[in-house]
Amino acid sequence: MDDNNQFDDAVDLDAQDVVSNDSSPAMVKLSTYLEGCSAEQLQELVTSRIKFLGEAAFEEAIKIKGSYDQLLVDYTNVKSVEAYRTQESISNIKDKTLFDTRLVRDGKTILGNIKPRKETSHGASLSGADALAAFAIRDKWMKRIPLYNSGFSIDIIPPSLAALNTFFNKTHDRTSEYGRRFGGLFFYYYDLLIKEALVELILPLIINSTLRDTNTTRSTMLTQNIKLVDLKIILNTIGAMMFPDGFTFTHICQTSTGKCSHTEELLIDINKLQRYDFSKMSNDCIQHMSRQIEVTPELLAQYHTKLGFDNREIRWKQYGFIMRVPSLDNYLEYGRIYNGELTSTILASNSDTIQRAVLYSFYQIYVPFIRELVLYDENNNRDIVTPDQDVISKILLRLQSEGNNDELIKKFDQYVADTEIGYVCYPAMPCPECNYLPESGYYTVDPSLTFFIQSLMKLNQS
Repeated sequence: MDDNNQFDDAVDLDAQDVVSNDSSPAMVKLSTYLEGCSAEQLQELVTSRIKFLGEAAFEEAIKIKGSYDQLLVDYTNVKSVEAYRTQESISNIKDKTLFDTRLVRDGKTILGNIKPRKETSHGASLSGADALAAFAIRDKWMKRIPLYNSGFSIDIIPPSLAALNTFFNKTHDRTSEYGRRFGGLFFYYYDLLIKEALVELILPLIINSTLRDTNTTRSTMLTQNIKLVDLKIILNTIGAMMFPDGFTFTHICQTSTGKCSHTEELLIDINKLQRYDFSKMSNDCIQHMSRQIEVTPELLAQYHTKLGFDNREIRWKQYGFIMRVPSLDNYLEYGRIYNGELTSTILASNSDTIQRAVLYSFYQIYVPFIRELVLYDENNNRDIVTPDQDVISKILLRLQSEGNNDELIKKFDQYVADTEIGYVCYPAMPCPECNYLPESGYYTVDPSLTFFIQSLMKLNQS
């Protein structure tokens, strides 16, 4: 792999008001470049861009569909949060021998991605999901994804070009609307918007699952039971199906010294980006996932009890926070409420107001992870218990206003890290120029951003 000058090329682009079609080759190449940047490098580009254009012009530029500024701010605001959190989480994994793409015991693979199987007799007349599954299995364009945090498996097919185009346009339309309301800092809300669009894209692609629940609709059953942390595994698998021969992107040295600008092109086997911390699963949970049986609500409840992630308590002052791993529904529903509250109070013309509003409500991002809030009396007995998300939100805002609660946030972050089984990352090698190596031993990949790039590339190839 040879060095290249794409970093310098991007700096040249940064000195222009670059606007192009969403799926153009130039914008796709730029997208792959930005994906390789660290959070610090992206922030430096944003700062220099604002200085060059001026804040008012920059705020207008990022509203333009397909512009360099839109992509740059998009990547910076999302990646700066996810990259740090995931890197630290991987660094804290105690037993790296069980951090792998599959679990092998006595030379036999116990857990890992498997091929879906569906028996059909010759000449059978099928329709609906059964017919689609039969064709997909026969033609080898369906995959089964084990969702270890969720406790069941799904069978999924890749999206069509029409579906990708709808996803891309829908994402742009929603972010543009927020841009008109909130001004230049609307990408604070991007995580919710992109996840909403991703869930809407993914649900029709899931043509079967091992989960069985006759008391609700199929889509509701899935969004209520697929855990948020498993979304990245689903996205990565779809990406692997869209690019079976690998995905090429520019990797940039991510040392924090700022003195190394080494770049190299990497061809990644996307299937191998998925790694799991199997040490977090008990033998009963491993057996449950390895059998690929139909999972009833009762079996699923037993699985989560044995997994032991839900209902852990975090004590802080007079409060007890009963935690949970949120489902897609939990996350998206509270996200809509949170963004709705901000929409009603924020003026688009005042970016300082936006920044303060987000800063002062920062604690609220943990609400989806809290099942119940307990208030203890002076004798340490439970006095009040509430599952009310609005009440929990207001208590968190009160704690943030009081200050001196940094240790509580560390406890919340530790819970998130301790309950995450799947990661999307690739093993790091020392930088050939400066010898930098991340402490975790891995470079992390943001699946949402990567999927966005892959969608662009797939549309561009059509």
